[in-house]
Amino acid sequence: MRWESLFADLEAQWAARESEDLDQQIAEALELERSRMLMADRLRAAVGGDHPVRLRGGLGLQLRISEVGADWLWGHVAGQAVLVPLQALESVGGLALRAAAEPSRTRQRLGITAPLRALARDGQHVVVHGAQGPLGEGLLTHVGRDHIDVRTGSPPEAGDGASGGEQAPGSGDRNPGAPTLTIPLNAVVMLRSR
Repeated sequence: MRWESLFADLEAQWAARESEDLDQQIAEALELERSRMLMADRLRAAVGGDHPVRLRGGLGLQLRISEVGADWLWGHVAGQAVLVPLQALESVGGLALRAAAEPSRTRQRLGITAPLRALARDGQHVVVHGAQGPLGEGLLTHVGRDHIDVRTGSPPEAGDGASGGEQAPGSGDRNPGAPTLTIPLNAVVMLRSR
């Protein structure tokens, strides 16, 4: 009788140790997984949500996240589209501790110049913000590897073809002789639609 209770007690101890070991292994695996999370993947898991965002220079936004790339995010602030380089983020509030990896290997490699080139191709008028405030406003005309060109001047009127109509991109610009600003991408904290 005594031996039976001794073996039962040993079995209970082993089961408890196995359970503790399993719990510890699960906790370690979870911690390892969390330590490998990328900011872009956490933001991607938050697509569709509204989040308070603080950008370099102190600019605060309430941003509805729409899409996240390798080093950028796109969303809306008070009805205006914005494109933000991830390196310009100082903080994002309300992110859950989960991630969503980009499944497309092609999209994993597309940096911020990909959406910028699409905006330039469509002849989009943008306002470019730096850490200290607006850097320039005008037609996005060229995207280099580490810089953009913005032709300053007044925005095109609706229906003049500058926003993707039948004319060539930029041909509807009311001020084709306007000066062009070349802005390094590392100075940009946000581009917004006008």
